[in-house]
Amino acid sequence: MDAQPTLQQELIYRLYADYGRAVLEAQRFEINLGIVLLFLDGRKQSILKKPAPQEVDALLDELDGKVVGELLRRLGEHHVPNDPDIIELFNLAARNRNTLVHHFMKEDVPALTIEPLDRAIDRVEELGRPIIRAKKAAEALALQENARMQAEIKKPRI
Repeated sequence: MDAQPTLQQELIYRLYADYGRAVLEAQRFEINLGIVLLFLDGRKQSILKKPAPQEVDALLDELDGKVVGELLRRLGEHHVPNDPDIIELFNLAARNRNTLVHHFMKEDVPALTIEPLDRAIDRVEELGRPIIRAKKAAEALALQENARMQAEIKKPRI
């Protein structure tokens, strides 16, 4: 006989599943920011025209060690993105990511009883929505920079 999970157990499972998804989306957001910077920095350093694997690896290693705030600052140096709404979204997503990773479990989940669990699930969803939008916008920027790089490679050299 399989025991049916209680409402509290179901809510705990949902909280951790939603939390995990939100943190995963935050990680994907960071990765996409890094990819955009790889294209921008690579173009600036002229290593993407004839990329040597060790140069690309070094750039990737450098970017992989950066926190979200540093990635956003570096994007700003390239004036990317140039849309104030996207910049605001990226900053909100970074703040929400930091809240999820560094504060959520100690501030938003004080007791694993039903009412606080419902609020915590709502809070994860609230924090996660801008992260998902920012991830998609960063992904679109990465694709745009990739297309730009491909177009530059195909240009005839004089």
